[in-house]
Amino acid sequence: MARKTLRLVWSQPSAADASDEAEPQRQVVASCDVQLAYEPPIANPPTPHYLIVRAGHECYVLDVERELIRRGASQLLKAFARRRSPARSLDSDTWDSFTALHQFSTEERIARCMFSLVAGGETARQLELLATL
Repeated sequence: MARKTLRLVWSQPSAADASDEAEPQRQVVASCDVQLAYEPPIANPPTPHYLIVRAGHECYVLDVERELIRRGASQLLKAFARRRSPARSLDSDTWDSFTALHQFSTEERIARCMFSLVAGGETARQLELLATL
């Protein structure tokens, strides 16, 4: 991206020399750097930490705070989740708000439907790839 300096120049004829041939005095009033092309900041997509597979419903992809990233998951993400960790149930106090919000029944909470996608030892590159699945 190119950067240019923009200067506001004020021209005023010299008071001492009122002839037409007198060269006006120039004074730089203000100066600032300007970027010519706007590039929006690249936002990193949130890293999925949990995948919840619910029979008869879409999957839920959640971040580390158990906030919904998106509904639905690619076949690649589902296969990765199943190979990465064993399925666990959501029957605990820490999942109460999520299961209440999405209206999970007691049977669904007890069913083994949650997979952990992040174990804690992943590199930044691995987490970046996981976010693209």
